[in-house]
Amino acid sequence: MSRWLIALKLILTLLYLAGWVLALIGLGWAGLAPLWRRLVRHDRRITLLPLLALTWLCGLLVNYGLVLIVSDLRLALGLGAALAVAGLTHLGFMLHRAARTGNLALGSSLTWLGVGLLLALYAVPILTQPLQTWDARSIWFFHARMIYVAGELSPATGLDHRSIAFSHPDYPKLIPALAAQLTTLRGYWNEYLPKAALWLALGPAFLGLFSLARQRIAFLFLLTVLPFSLRGWLWNGYMDGHLALYLTLALLFIGRALLSGDDLDFLLGLTTLALLPNIKNEGYLAALASLIAWGITAWLRRKSGDAKVWVEAFRSKATWVYLGLMIMPMGLWNVKKALWGLNNDLDLGSAASVTRLLTRLGDGSLDTILRMAYPYLYGGILVFLFIVTVLILQRRALPSTAHVALLTAGLYLLGLLAIYLATPHDLNWHLRTSVDRTLLGVDAAAFVAGYFMLGELEER
Repeated sequence: MSRWLIALKLILTLLYLAGWVLALIGLGWAGLAPLWRRLVRHDRRITLLPLLALTWLCGLLVNYGLVLIVSDLRLALGLGAALAVAGLTHLGFMLHRAARTGNLALGSSLTWLGVGLLLALYAVPILTQPLQTWDARSIWFFHARMIYVAGELSPATGLDHRSIAFSHPDYPKLIPALAAQLTTLRGYWNEYLPKAALWLALGPAFLGLFSLARQRIAFLFLLTVLPFSLRGWLWNGYMDGHLALYLTLALLFIGRALLSGDDLDFLLGLTTLALLPNIKNEGYLAALASLIAWGITAWLRRKSGDAKVWVEAFRSKATWVYLGLMIMPMGLWNVKKALWGLNNDLDLGSAASVTRLLTRLGDGSLDTILRMAYPYLYGGILVFLFIVTVLILQRRALPSTAHVALLTAGLYLLGLLAIYLATPHDLNWHLRTSVDRTLLGVDAAAFVAGYFMLGELEER
């Protein structure tokens, strides 16, 4: 194959992905319809970067919801295209009006350059390395190919057949469904194109990350540890990197909402939390830990002025309609799993799992778990020690933003420990094959606490 032909194919692939980016943004804006009046008020200055992060993020959930509702991939693509065109048209009109009245903040060129470079940097390994790792080939993109071959997400895929029970068919299908759509529209499957779904799922995270580029030292710390600390987990086909990255984003926006009371940050935090259970089963635990931590902190700050913003937001019917739309994909997938008889192999919540947990608490298994987990918690432990040192030397209280992140890290770690204690599998095997990636979210949450502590020191 000549170099010119390779270059042409690369250009066509990039244009194809650019079209998908626009489609997801259009879909997301359509999904945000209940909140249009709040997001584009005449007296509100629109900041483009976080708005596009929210819109793209919402688009991923709306697209997945369409696939779950209609099942047929081509029908979902057709309906999605119609909604995307309508959404893009309306969004374009709103942004044009905001720009004409001086209410549109585009952000600095350096910020947009940073987003572009980060997306380009991750596009290289995602699009040039084939599917190789076990989870990628035997779980996530195996399910994606089954959906692609069947042309629909239904029992026709064979997900309920006992021969594929090894591949955890109960796992969420947000990324597999998107990969199947990408290949269905192009008309072929290979070992490269489906991975573009990983790249499309990174876009909102990078936009959201760079919307925080205000405090130089704190942001450089954040950019250094995330996403670069996740390394290959963002491109090798595992979902753990994406889960940790979006847990980070959820905590960052929750923290910024605590500081600013801005309803856009509030919506970004909630939407990101709604995404977590659709990435991977551990997302349920991550979202629950974050909500508990956020709820405790919000209750402690209930008399502050920023808490009133949240109260007003939850009094709005539009907020509840929007949240219903965002959690609908999670609910639909759980209904479909129950109807198709797809059960999780960990058997969590059963009497047997409780018995295993209690037994292992007394037989030394907890020591084994902590010993094998410790090497993968270095980063989080160092950040925690840094925070404790600053609190002692500066004689100050822990910021509420860092409080949420550290509490989330602790709750998430406790939940993971409980899962390992209750596992029906051989404990050493389970730890050996998963602990290096399941703990990514714990470190990520601790990094967020470090970011907010550095931010407070930088301001003072």
